[in-house]
Amino acid sequence: PPDDFSIMGQNWGFPTYNWEVMKRDGYQWWKNRFRKMAEYFDAYRIDHILGFFRIWQIPNDAIHGLLGTFYPAMPYTADEMRNNYDFWMNRERFTKPYIHESFIWDIFGEYTEEVKDRFLINRGDYRYDLQEFVGTQRGVKEYFDQFAADDKNKHISEGLMQLIDDVLFIVDRNDPSKYHPRISAQSTRIYQTLNDYEKGCFNRLYDDFFYRRHNQFWY
Repeated sequence: PPDDFSIMGQNWGFPTYNWEVMKRDGYQWWKNRFRKMAEYFDAYRIDHILGFFRIWQIPNDAIHGLLGTFYPAMPYTADEMRNNYDFWMNRERFTKPYIHESFIWDIFGEYTEEVKDRFLINRGDYRYDLQEFVGTQRGVKEYFDQFAADDKNKHISEGLMQLIDDVLFIVDRNDPSKYHPRISAQSTRIYQTLNDYEKGCFNRLYDDFFYRRHNQFWY
C-alpha cells in the first residue's frame, strides 16, 4: 500500500498465494520449499510476515498500488454504508474514474486538447470517460510502450494513470455487490466533490475500515 515514501504504492509483480488451494494438500508446496532451503541454510528469515494473514493485492490491470485492496478483507455493502454511516453509495459516480473539465488542464497542460481528442469521450456535462483502449493502467502502459519515451508521452501516460486512480471505492473482485474504500481516498478529486457532511460520513467508514474493522478478523 502507499506510504510516506511511495505515495502511489509499490507493485512488485508477485502473484499472491491461493491459500484455499494450498490447504487441500496440507500446504505441501510450503513444506517442499522449506525442505529444499534446509539443504543450504541453518536459519530462516521470513520478511513481510503480515502477508501470511493479509496481503495487499493489486489487480493485474493496475500499475500503481493505489487500486489494490487487502485480502482477505470484509468490504462494505451499500446497505451497510447507508445504515451504519449514512453514506449513500453511487456505484456509477464512486467506482469509475472522475474526469472533469475543471482540472484536465492542471494534469495535461499544453497537451490538453490532444488528450481530449485521442483518449477521452465527452459526456456533454463537463465530464469525460476514458477511451476503452486506455481504460486501465495496463492498457495505458501497453499503448505508450509502442512509442518513444519522450517527455510528452511520459507526461500524458502518467496523467492518464492518475485519472484512473481517481475513484472513491473499488469493487470487490469476488462479490461485485461489495466495496472497498480506496486507500488514501481523501487525496482524490472525487472526494473533493463531496459536501462536508458526506466527507464526514465517508471519513468515519474509511477510518473504521482501515483501523478497526479487520483487527479481530485478521487475528
